[in-house]
Amino acid sequence: MRKMSSFFLLLLLVLSVVYANSQELITIPDIENLQKAKVSSIFDGDTINTYQYAESIRLIGIDTPEIKAGSKPISEYGYKSYQFVKDRLINVANRNVYLEFDEDKFDDYGRVLAYVYYEDEEGNLVLLNEEILKNGLARPLFYEDTSKKQEIFVKAYIQAYEDRKGIFEKYDDESLVVESDALTQKDLGRMRWVKAKVKDVIKEGENYYKIISEGEDFYYGIRKQEFDAFFDGYDIYDLVEEEVMFWGEIWLDQRTGQYEILGRAPFEIKRLSN
Repeated sequence: MRKMSSFFLLLLLVLSVVYANSQELITIPDIENLQKAKVSSIFDGDTINTYQYAESIRLIGIDTPEIKAGSKPISEYGYKSYQFVKDRLINVANRNVYLEFDEDKFDDYGRVLAYVYYEDEEGNLVLLNEEILKNGLARPLFYEDTSKKQEIFVKAYIQAYEDRKGIFEKYDDESLVVESDALTQKDLGRMRWVKAKVKDVIKEGENYYKIISEGEDFYYGIRKQEFDAFFDGYDIYDLVEEEVMFWGEIWLDQRTGQYEILGRAPFEIKRLSN
């Protein structure tokens, strides 16, 4: 009887492993169901151009660091992200990519929204959007009409954090801690731990949260889509009056003049006081 029980336990374990592996395989579609395209150029880490489309291809679900100044500053990781994508699509994939679309095919700027796949050296089909996140060279950026792979991207971002890849490689570097009132233009585009006492937590409209420093010179913002994806069970309002550190890339809110970090996940927040 004991042997029979052991056999069924072993069988259950094997079936569980097979099922888990089959679940992973489901995330990669058949190549025949994807649209093949040829890359003409790499614009940056999350935008490419192809010969098949007059419009640029914007990778769904990710936001890579900037390589050109605009509403956001040039990032210290922008070129690394660009080079990573260039290496994968030009050197490895020989410019051949496969596109998968979501509910909405175009964004507000007229760009094509796509999940971009390529074949690696072993002939395996790789989801580039996910790979960039796993290497810490992008942060998640979710929208309701392009969210069918959101769970995959959440796991990829957590993995980058756990492996200390890309933007998390200096996560444990105490020399990057700066008081919120000591931030300067030199910090723009750089990864920092910003130390601040939290004055208030507000919800701005229906889709944005702000954790505001005591001096109101800095805030940590969270879009509702990322808040719903990462902050389940985390009470951000409990941070009021607490000494906290926030991890992320420093931007400047041109509208308010405040320094900001656009947050994504609870592991970017460290509570210092008990």
